[in-house]
Amino acid sequence: MTTLRATSWAHVRGIAPLAAAGQLFADRHPGTGFEVVAHSARTFGEGPLEDLARQFDLIAFDHPLTGEAAEKGLFLPLDEHLAADVLEDRERHSVGGSYRSYVYNGKVWGLPLDAACMVTAVRGDLLERIPQTWDELLELARSGLVAQGFSRMTATALYFMFLNQGDDDATSREKLRELFKLSGGTDRLQQGSIQILEAMAAGEGIAFLPACYGYSSYSRPGFAKHAITFHPTPIAPSGAVLGGAGLAVSAFSKNRDLALRFLEWVTGADCQTNVYAVCGGQPAHGAAWDADLPNLLTGDFYRRLRPAMESAWVRSNTPEFHHQQSGLASELHDFLTNS
Repeated sequence: MTTLRATSWAHVRGIAPLAAAGQLFADRHPGTGFEVVAHSARTFGEGPLEDLARQFDLIAFDHPLTGEAAEKGLFLPLDEHLAADVLEDRERHSVGGSYRSYVYNGKVWGLPLDAACMVTAVRGDLLERIPQTWDELLELARSGLVAQGFSRMTATALYFMFLNQGDDDATSREKLRELFKLSGGTDRLQQGSIQILEAMAAGEGIAFLPACYGYSSYSRPGFAKHAITFHPTPIAPSGAVLGGAGLAVSAFSKNRDLALRFLEWVTGADCQTNVYAVCGGQPAHGAAWDADLPNLLTGDFYRRLRPAMESAWVRSNTPEFHHQQSGLASELHDFLTNS
């Protein structure tokens, strides 16, 4: 038996839909097995990816790692292995800049598997009116109903969004410091989107999370004790940071032809709209964002956030930016800790 091995970040949104799609793919290809293993959120966003590329056929990753993976020869250049019409479809139906975020030096190193950007999360049973401005956000934060994670990648995303709204470096840092002090302080320094969303969904008295990568899982009936809805964030009416996940085929894979066939199928409109979306995924294909079924399952998550996705800011995927982003994360953590 040939077993395809895939890895994605450690959350049900990263693991469950990939495992479900993989099992269906295996069922349809006799003699094939499929295995999914989780890697940490930090590895997903900051790497390194070398060990994953040597262990797995398929790797889900964050787009700023694209250039370094390409320079190190970790992934297959997909434009040399997939038909042109497949790539044209993924580009044409890209939600925002998802597709181009995996293009580096004119080559395609991953296809959009999952799409997200920084948005705001709301417990509707605790909050009637969503803050629309920075001042309204701070006023709500003083009431104790706001929590904001400041994990390494979340802190950098916040900083980038302040810059995208026209603030200079000093003002962006001051806003970051102010929000940090009003929404949890050092207790939130290691928390990202998932940790805060879990606390909100479990019933802690958090009504508002100003900025997180959208997780449609928490809007699904029965997924959480308290449902969460997502809206464009008042921190960045335009230029919210693009997230999501790309799926790459390892250059070291001994099953590359089979892995490429799976990659083509799992990122296509049919799988993304049906199996991938139904089994807990957050699809990247635009057809799924427009379709009734994924929206019915998530309280119109996709239709509501499509404009934010289309205007989302795409971080660079050069090796230089990746290292600069990691350095900035350490610097901002030092700043917040000592502020």
